[in-house]
Amino acid sequence: MSLVIKSKDITDILLIDGWYKVESFVIDAYEIGFFDKDYDALGSKGKFFLEYQPENCCTGFRALYHNWNDQGGYVKELITGPMSSILAVKEKYKEEEWT
Repeated sequence: MSLVIKSKDITDILLIDGWYKVESFVIDAYEIGFFDKDYDALGSKGKFFLEYQPENCCTGFRALYHNWNDQGGYVKELITGPMSSILAVKEKYKEEEWT
């Protein structure tokens, strides 16, 4: 049996420190590096330098969520990490998909 989860329908993710209500959720390769704005090889600026890529490749996630700032207002923040750090997800409920 397959448990199909549509990433566009994810509303919350559970990480080890609690639930996060997300505005958007994307799955992609999990790599850490940096863009060098000053790098200029053959006229192309902004080369990405890879610093870390997990063994056997792996996927990671990027989720945009709202958080409280020190002034009591909302700010948008970005959470990224390996897929293995997600313990559960909440999705939009649709009655027709449940039968």
